Amino acid sequence: MLTIGLISTFWTGCKDKEEEPGAVYGVITDKATGQPIRSAGVELQPIGLRTGTGTDGQYGFDELKPGTYKLYVTRRGYYDLLSNEIVVMSGQTVQWDVLLEWEY
Repeated sequence: MLTIGLISTFWTGCKDKEEEPGAVYGVITDKATGQPIRSAGVELQPIGLRTGTGTDGQYGFDELKPGTYKLYVTRRGYYDLLSNEIVVMSGQTVQWDVLLEWEY
């Protein structure tokens, strides 16, 4: 009976320590005008998840494992951008807004 109680406590303890998924969201805007950029491609590296921005320039990634990521943002007419490291912690949402510069 004592052994079963210890095993039960062990498994309960592990379950409490499971990491909850996190999220990253933000807005991609034109650096010069401040206007949102629609139809920009946004890739979350190193896992390769991709999405695009809506007419309001917003993007988002949900259900992310805690860890370190980077955003790769592309849009015709703008310089491509690779962000600094974004740290996603268990159960937290990170807002990461990006300014793109027009390619002359």
